[in-house]
Amino acid sequence: STSAVILMTPFSAALAFDNPFANFGGAPQKMPVEELVAELEKQNKGKANSNGDPAKHLPSVKLSPSSTSGSSLLEVSVPHVMDPEEPHYIQAIWLKDAKTNEIVLVKVFPPDASLAPPTFKCGAPKGVTLKPMLYCNLHGLWEGEPFTI
Repeated sequence: STSAVILMTPFSAALAFDNPFANFGGAPQKMPVEELVAELEKQNKGKANSNGDPAKHLPSVKLSPSSTSGSSLLEVSVPHVMDPEEPHYIQAIWLKDAKTNEIVLVKVFPPDASLAPPTFKCGAPKGVTLKPMLYCNLHGLWEGEPFTI
């Protein structure tokens, strides 16, 4: 099984896959990734960053200039295990537009030790303010600090 990166600008109902959060909310089903992330946020409202070690759960962002003017490359990661046996792993990392609250990019991870630390890279235009977020199957929702490109 491999991870999936889904660019969602704008959202597309056609983007659907087996629910990686089956142990979170019920039986496996096909549903758009933005619905999964929205449901995680809804069910964990007010509980972000409240369960587990912040050093292992807060997403960090590294920015570097792109060769394309007006944009930056960014890498979002977290120093977390991806243990399929326990299981204990990061199920998804996503970026939200901090001004509109729109989910702009999601990466979903299977429980696979070779994917530790969970990371993804993408480009972003200059001037946008984003907030990194993630969901740990054992420790719930985590929200990083907003940053501006």
